Amino acid sequence: MTFEELVKSCRKTCGSCPTQWEGDLHDGRRFYFRYRHGVARLGVGVDDAEAIEDSRGTYLTYREDPYDGQVTDEQFRALMLPLWLLRENP
Repeated sequence: MTFEELVKSCRKTCGSCPTQWEGDLHDGRRFYFRYRHGVARLGVGVDDAEAIEDSRGTYLTYREDPYDGQVTDEQFRALMLPLWLLRENP
């Protein structure tokens, strides 16, 4: 699976501390991605509120820097698939 096969559309909603993206998956659900304190989180739901709530359970430590709150667009795209796999295959 590729990023393009998973994500239908997305937009960055916050550029730093935390870096956040929200959007639509091809299966019709919404997603919420958040990166703060060196940790990337992914939530999925039928709407934004459910996706944000769901993001508390799926996370991946990306950097060991507790003050790190930014990832680039490319890093976000690279982190989405591992987070998706962790979420779908616990």
